[in-house]
Amino acid sequence: MSKTSERILFLENVAGVAGDMFSASFVDAGLVAASELQSLVSTLGLSGVEIVFSKVTKALMQVTHMSVEIRDDSWKSVLAHGPAHTHSDAAQSTRFVATQTQGNLITPHMASTHWHTHYKDIDRLLADSKLEAGVKDFSRRVFRAIAEVEASAHGMSVEEIAFHEVGAIDSILDVVCAAYCVAKVGAVRVLATPIKLGRGVVNIEHGTHPVPPPATAKLVVGMPVAQVPAAITRENVELSTPTGVAILKVLAPVFVDGMPSGRVVAQGMGGGTMDLGSYPNVFRVAVLERSSTELPSFTDEV
Repeated sequence: MSKTSERILFLENVAGVAGDMFSASFVDAGLVAASELQSLVSTLGLSGVEIVFSKVTKALMQVTHMSVEIRDDSWKSVLAHGPAHTHSDAAQSTRFVATQTQGNLITPHMASTHWHTHYKDIDRLLADSKLEAGVKDFSRRVFRAIAEVEASAHGMSVEEIAFHEVGAIDSILDVVCAAYCVAKVGAVRVLATPIKLGRGVVNIEHGTHPVPPPATAKLVVGMPVAQVPAAITRENVELSTPTGVAILKVLAPVFVDGMPSGRVVAQGMGGGTMDLGSYPNVFRVAVLERSSTELPSFTDEV
């Protein structure tokens, strides 16, 4: 009999999930090099933007943090964009511009001071990019999932959904990096722990909403969630972003309560921006290998 090794990707929602935390955990684990993700900026044809990785401390533990830094506005030329419609534009007075940074939304009366990028322009950028086919497909599916729940939450069509420019470029790179990480690992099975959403309320651009806010609440339908750990003492805290939840939604892991059996070959943590005191604000990834025994194959000829 021969033995084969099964590669398992285990995703742990220690303190929720966000797009930057997801990819940072893979870099921290040594599964993907920071330079590989940084090169995706040019692969997408963007400029004036940089992906930066740094070491940060969360609850006395050193982890990896990922951020998208905008150097200048040259990246805007890649995305079709223009000034958002104002509230006085009767035909567009009900339009909301969605941003995937903590689920915030820009209301029509604020839109005149903001630029925005429509979902269809982001999808075009991804479709026309030089990304590998698997990375491209996964990224487009994530943005489609986000656009659909935003459209449903605000009573709009998917074609009307738009993202604030800064939120758009940040989310694009978060999603593409996550797609690259998943493809690079090439796991046979993907497992994850239930999602931690948060508690209380969150202030977004057009009001105070319960956690999870509308888009995230729609994304987690059909997915298991977990309570906020008692060690997180904040009364109002949003732990998972729409982008992070959408990545898990499209990845469609099997949800489990803890790490499966196997030999751990890599493990790392990606840190979030928020400080949760003595509780680590991290997302953890591990890759395990598990041997399986196969029966020998026999052949005969008559």
